[in-house]
Amino acid sequence: MIEIGSTLRVVREKKNISLAQVEEITKINRRYLEALENEDYQELPDQVYSIGFLKNYARFLGFQNEEVAELTEALKNALNTPVPVNKGANGRKRNGRPGRSMFQLPNAGLLSKLIAILVVLALIVGVYQVYGNKENTEPTSFIPSSTTENAETDDSNKPTDVTPAINPEEYNQDNSPSTPSVDSGEVGPVAGLILELYVREDRCWMSIVVDGKEEFSGTLVKGDYRKFTANERIFIHLGNARSVEVFKNGQSVGYLDSSNTVVKQEFSINDN
Repeated sequence: MIEIGSTLRVVREKKNISLAQVEEITKINRRYLEALENEDYQELPDQVYSIGFLKNYARFLGFQNEEVAELTEALKNALNTPVPVNKGANGRKRNGRPGRSMFQLPNAGLLSKLIAILVVLALIVGVYQVYGNKENTEPTSFIPSSTTENAETDDSNKPTDVTPAINPEEYNQDNSPSTPSVDSGEVGPVAGLILELYVREDRCWMSIVVDGKEEFSGTLVKGDYRKFTANERIFIHLGNARSVEVFKNGQSVGYLDSSNTVVKQEFSINDN
């Protein structure tokens, strides 16, 4: 069976690439990179994530598809290898990957904190319901009978309404411009930035950040295509710039570099 760790380490060291550089470019945590090279599988996350990390790492180092598939199969076998059943300190059986139990009860201190938080939340909700309903209840108005009688019998203090009647149609025609109608059927063009990337040859690892949020990170091979749309700007990080042709808003920008180099460049909607 192929040795995953030594295979990855030998190729990386031949290319004179450090784990820190691999972490920066692939965005894979260095802890998992070291676990793959040391075949310390108990430090890896779930199988799906571990296999994804291995594929991205191998493709970054330049492994062919057949080699990546062979490494992936070897990792699956290693992760699925049954572990002998051991007994813990309490005499119960324990299964799982080395160093990890299948089930662990929460810490007693943590459990007590969670219960305390739930109790506090229940009290807050109860207080809000009691006092909130009181505040929302409209008070019953009280009018003394004597005041009511005076209001009904004494008309001398009522103000005389001298406001002339206004014809709404005359007011709209003479004194106020009519409200313009809103045409909801036509919408103007929406401003935006569209960037298209075509891998013309070989392969290229890339990371794409759209309006401050990473939208894609991985390796594309010849014939692959990606399209990204932004409101303001798109930042691209290419590991093999000569393999990727860039189009901005339908117009070819060309290749950002003619050599097999790493290129970082930002495209903005305000660029000419």
